[in-house]
Amino acid sequence: MSARRRQIAGPPERSASEVWTAIADLVGDTLAPASEIDEAAARDEVMGIIGVGRALVSAGHFEHEPLTLMADPLRLDITIVSGTAATTLHENLNTVAATATDWTIHLPAEGAMAAWISDAVADSTHLTTEPPPVLRESAALATSAGSGDFDAAALARLLGKEDA
Repeated sequence: MSARRRQIAGPPERSASEVWTAIADLVGDTLAPASEIDEAAARDEVMGIIGVGRALVSAGHFEHEPLTLMADPLRLDITIVSGTAATTLHENLNTVAATATDWTIHLPAEGAMAAWISDAVADSTHLTTEPPPVLRESAALATSAGSGDFDAAALARLLGKEDA
């Protein structure tokens, strides 16, 4: 499993609608190389719940809980940075090419909006409020590194723990 992470600048740099569109574009671009996945249909499915997306962005749900795209062998966690931090964020929205044959987006659905979000994605083939699979420790380290481009072996060499 290849785990990657992307951060998107939210309000005040982008409106909630612009953030959701950036998420849909990132998902579509990520799935585009996968010959068995219709990139435009994936974008349309994400944009089909733009009302839910705007609400999640506006309420700050993606600041601490990511939207997770699972497209085996890829896991892409997307978080939103808001407020003053959004104005100085150096985004890396480079495409992470997926070679998957299927995909699922896991949306955080907790608190007062949980039932509404669950209802909104209930008939979706690719959107769910189920938590994403738990990462193994090494993949979790890669996801927690800012850009998602993390080399655990290189870090071990730097720390003098090559045998670890």
